[in-house]
Amino acid sequence: MPSAAPNLHEAMRESYDAIPYLSAPKPFSHPDRLATVATLCGVQPPPVAQCRVLELGCASGGNLIPMALGLPQSRFTGIDFSARQIADGQVNLSALGLANITLAQKDILDIGPDFGEFDYILAYGVFSWVPVEVQEKIFDICRANLAPNGIAYLSYNTYPGWRLRGVLRDLMRFHTRHQADYAGRITQAKAVLNFMADSVPALLGRLPEDQAYGLTLEYGRERLQHYSDSYLYHEYLEEVNHPVFFHEFAERAARHDLQFLSEVPPRFYELLAGHPATAPAFNALRALAADVIELEQYLDFLQNRAFRQTLLCRPDVAVQRTLDPDRVFQLQAASSVLAVSANPDIHSATVEKFRGLPDSYSGNYLTFSTGHPLTKAALVYLNEIWPRALPFPELLTAARARLNLTAPDSATDLDEARTLATNLLACYVQQLVSLHAHPFPCATVISERPAASPLARWQAQTDVVVTNLRHETITLDDHFSDHLLRYLDGTRDRAALAEVMTSLVAAGAVTVPEGQTLAATIDRNLLRTLRGALLIA
Repeated sequence: MPSAAPNLHEAMRESYDAIPYLSAPKPFSHPDRLATVATLCGVQPPPVAQCRVLELGCASGGNLIPMALGLPQSRFTGIDFSARQIADGQVNLSALGLANITLAQKDILDIGPDFGEFDYILAYGVFSWVPVEVQEKIFDICRANLAPNGIAYLSYNTYPGWRLRGVLRDLMRFHTRHQADYAGRITQAKAVLNFMADSVPALLGRLPEDQAYGLTLEYGRERLQHYSDSYLYHEYLEEVNHPVFFHEFAERAARHDLQFLSEVPPRFYELLAGHPATAPAFNALRALAADVIELEQYLDFLQNRAFRQTLLCRPDVAVQRTLDPDRVFQLQAASSVLAVSANPDIHSATVEKFRGLPDSYSGNYLTFSTGHPLTKAALVYLNEIWPRALPFPELLTAARARLNLTAPDSATDLDEARTLATNLLACYVQQLVSLHAHPFPCATVISERPAASPLARWQAQTDVVVTNLRHETITLDDHFSDHLLRYLDGTRDRAALAEVMTSLVAAGAVTVPEGQTLAATIDRNLLRTLRGALLIA
């Protein structure tokens, strides 16, 4: 029971022991993603292949362990004050046999300069959820323990977006304030939110503010249906949740001798200024803002932003936030976007639409349209080789070959390459293309004896949600998928896999879809594991 703890600090430790935070990969916290943003901002980041990473509030290592698997020459350290979560993480480390990662039960307040120097310091889901003195300590660590060209990543809740969500939190905390146990608080919190969402529209009048309140409650109910009980408790029922305005966060960071590097994913102001849909509002706000901090704050007001993932660096690092497509030339690109047309015209200036995955909230598909032949050819090719990330010069060569163009040898060719790079940046901001400073170890073909990520195989023993090699979570479609994944250890060819799966079908553990052969089902699932970035190169 939270109220039984002697103080706030111990109450928080007790709650995380009782209800462990769902520990999973956070894609934008990966050193590759941070190094990519730094590169795009004109900063030379620490090499990803051999880096030192510290994660504050690592839980059971769901974010850090996949990094350690994918970057065997790097060193990873994770601390958390929850003994249970660290113990759970140690079980995973033992099963995977990782030697380049350390998870330790330790309080953030106990970290000093002698703890070591790190190239990347991560704190996902920590800053807003700890008392102010711990927040200040996080800034201290980012300054004292960060390498000269290192990057710190901090996520936190922000205003104005959290104003409305705060209403939901106030309601649920008030209703459950006398509830004695964690499970009971979660049950009662859901119940009161459902009651209010059902009752308010009928009881209130039709004033705009009344309707807005009803929509807030309904939005909250709908949103929380997609999240775990652990998330609900730690986000809405914990004693501490301190959203801040971005300008306040940036000012506090500056007092600790840290400067704002970028948001991740970044916002390129030139793209906002040049797009017909965003240009009028953005250019008006830019005229109001005295500096980049004020501009970012105005954009948060414009977008009603509720959550940020912010990168910080030392104040002597020269940051260049102007859009420079030439920086893309240093990176690699990957994308699974699919042309909406079955036979896209890549040779002419005909505009073609490309579609990515649906937005997680609205369900609408993310799209990008272009009539630029080189860009169309590049996007088609990236889809064909997905999940491979291709260095920009190689992508440029492959796209030119699709268009039957000769090798670039003129200023016009360079302009075309820069147009492609600019379009890739636009897709990157919309999360339709991923750019990388360091490639992920994904296979691009199914080998004779396919090998899946050891972590995904370990996770598939108990769950259908697994971590792929791109530092993302994916959900396996059915029991056939998760059982097959467990046996993709690189020792079995298709005949051996068929033998294993035949025995599982006979035992009733899995089924073959009606009208399909076992061999066809295995092939279909192997292709899914390949496209899901689960197979090791």
